[in-house]
This record gives sequence, C-alpha cells and structure tokens, in this order.
Amino acid sequence: MSDETRQGTAQRVVIVYRDPLLRDVVANLLNDERDIEVVAACRVEHFDPQMLSEHSPDVVVADRMPAAELQALLDEVANRVPHARLVSVNLSSDDLTVYRGLRRAKAGAEELLDAVRDVPTA
Repeated sequence: MSDETRQGTAQRVVIVYRDPLLRDVVANLLNDERDIEVVAACRVEHFDPQMLSEHSPDVVVADRMPAAELQALLDEVANRVPHARLVSVNLSSDDLTVYRGLRRAKAGAEELLDAVRDVPTA
C-alpha cells in the first residue's frame, strides 16, 4: 500500500470487465500507478452492485457493453456511489494481443490513466 493510498488520496477503482485477460491488463496498468488503487475487479456476469457500496470507488472502469447493461451499471453507480464516475473502455483481444497493444499504444494507456485521474472538483 502506497503512502498516498494510506492517506486516502489514491483514486479508488472498481473494474467490471467481461474478458478476464483484459480485466487483468487494465488492473495491472492501473495498479502500477502510485495514485490509483484497484479495490475490486470482476467479470460483468459476476458484478454485484453491493460491491460499489462496499468499496466506495471514485471511478468504475467498465468494459464495452450493450446500451441497456451500461445504463443499468450507470444507474447503480449513481445510486450507490454518487461521487463516482464511470469510464467505459473499448478494448478487444484483437487490439493487440492486448498487453502488447497497450504497451505499444502508450497513448491509449495514457488516455485511460487520464480518465481515471480526471475527478471533478466539487
């Protein structure tokens, strides 16, 4: 646990992803950052809304999903952790054999990190 995490300044992130490989890639990318802490990760099919109340994330990073599923997730985030934001990431295993693609496409990784860090001030 980093000093920033102990002091509560790290962005707390929950990851909801259909593909376990991509979920792990996103989790590893985020966990490599001092100011970001992945507090939970699960497959879309195993998502339990209670996870949001339990972990109180600042950001939920979600896989691309059909509009109805995304809206349901957005509603759960808004109801359970109104301060949190939802970031939807559109990756596919075709995008690289994923990990290499994220490494090569540094700009894509930076965009994700920027999106997680971009917390509006009240």
